[in-house]
Amino acid sequence: MNIPPFRPEPLINFQDPEQQLQMKEALERVESNLGREYPLIINGEDVYSGDTFRSYNPSRKDQVVGVFHKAGPEHIEQALEAAWEAFSSWSRLPYEERAAVLFRAARILRERRLEMNAWMVLEGGKN
Repeated sequence: MNIPPFRPEPLINFQDPEQQLQMKEALERVESNLGREYPLIINGEDVYSGDTFRSYNPSRKDQVVGVFHKAGPEHIEQALEAAWEAFSSWSRLPYEERAAVLFRAARILRERRLEMNAWMVLEGGKN
C-alpha cells in the first residue's frame, strides 16, 4: 500500500472573496438542516429512544441546531456489544484495508471541509 506522507491541511484564507463566498454557502446549506431529529445509531440501525434533548447555537440561543435522542443504559449495552462484535472482524482485516477506510474518511472530510466548519460554527457558537 502506498501511504501518502502526512501534510497538514492548508489554512482557509477568509480574506479571499471566493473562500468567503464558499463558507457563506456552506453556512446556508447547514442552516437549512437545523432542527432535524437525530436518532442513536447502534449496529448501523437508527434507534429512537423517545427521550430527546435539544442542542442550541450558543451565539443564538433560540436557534436549535438539532434534536438528539438520549442513550440509556440499555442502549449503551447494545452499542458496546455491537462494537465488540465489529471489532472481532475489523481486527482481522489487513492493515491496508483498515487504513484505506481511514483514508477514505479523511478524503470525505477534506471534500466537505467547509460544511464541517459550518456545523462547528453553529453548534459551538464560533465566529
